[in-house]
Amino acid sequence: MLFWSLFVSVLGAALAYLRRDLTLLGALGAAAVGTLIAYCGGWNWFIVLAAFFISSSAATVFKAGRKEEVQKHFSKTRPRDLGQVLANGGIPALMAVLFAVVGEKPVFYLVFLGAMATATADTWATEIGVLAKGRVLSIRDWKKVERGTSGGVSLLGTLAGLTGALLIAAVGGVWGLLFSGFYIPVEYIIPPVTIGGFLGCLLDSVLGAAVQARYECSVCGLVTEKDGHCCGPDPLVGGWRWVDNDLVNFMSSLLGGIITVAVVFLHLTFFGAQP
Repeated sequence: MLFWSLFVSVLGAALAYLRRDLTLLGALGAAAVGTLIAYCGGWNWFIVLAAFFISSSAATVFKAGRKEEVQKHFSKTRPRDLGQVLANGGIPALMAVLFAVVGEKPVFYLVFLGAMATATADTWATEIGVLAKGRVLSIRDWKKVERGTSGGVSLLGTLAGLTGALLIAAVGGVWGLLFSGFYIPVEYIIPPVTIGGFLGCLLDSVLGAAVQARYECSVCGLVTEKDGHCCGPDPLVGGWRWVDNDLVNFMSSLLGGIITVAVVFLHLTFFGAQP
């Protein structure tokens, strides 16, 4: 099992590196994350990870030419580096390890799915939302902002995020029921994971608007997530300097997993356990 987990993960990471979806360090990190998830969790866990990566890569390259101007706001774009891989895959990998070491508890699978749903929802909301032609509003004060601004939300991006969360919930539900060693009723997977992933995505926007560092380029005057947009260093105009997009993504994925478990707990509390 270890050999095949390593083989498939390295092969997938190598293909992503050749396609310039990942940097070299990002590919190494992805191989490690994939191996841990496949070996410790099982192939049903790995299938969810694959669904995230394939769908997110597709969303990233979708109409990439139209996104170039907006992506000047972002601190990082394609190819994704090690920090981005760990921000999205760190919590899922940890849950897989705990699943193997502590015991095959359903709670670890639920947190894993919630974190993956959040990462997928956030990626879809960002990559599809920047194509929105309608109004983009700051989730902090609901004032109009430019596309690509941290914490900016649009109808298109919101619907894309919801769809991304639902995708992971559906994949996790189907594969979990078919191939897990434990039985989790569908109502404890698809609705809670969709809710957790979607709310985690919204919390990502809240954190992005409230605490993520934003800089005003000293050359072109553009407010971006990146210090040194043109040549740098640039003055901080919002958020905390030590909070970057990777940390925001990591925190939101953790929150998405926690919310997923909380939704299941509330369901059990008010409607009782099912055999």
